[in-house]
Amino acid sequence: MPIRDTPCPDSIAQPSAWASVVTSCDSELTIVTPRSMLTAKEAADFLNVSLTWIYRDAPKLGLTGYKFGRGKNAKLRFKYSEVMKWLEQQKIH
Repeated sequence: MPIRDTPCPDSIAQPSAWASVVTSCDSELTIVTPRSMLTAKEAADFLNVSLTWIYRDAPKLGLTGYKFGRGKNAKLRFKYSEVMKWLEQQKIH
């Protein structure tokens, strides 16, 4: 079974939050590898929340990011592993 580095023409486009997709057209095998850091927009899309929620409410609920830069041009990033850990903590038992 050959595995290619590029997705099949009929496969879904690669989301920006993922670093690589390996697809085998004949068996529908897809392996997705997450990047280590997500932008605020990628984190909002991943969690299905608004960008405003990410900036305003997420830190209050324990999802803290990393600030790169100073002032108006500062960028907020989130570690993928920490987002997944926070998400697991939100599970209702």
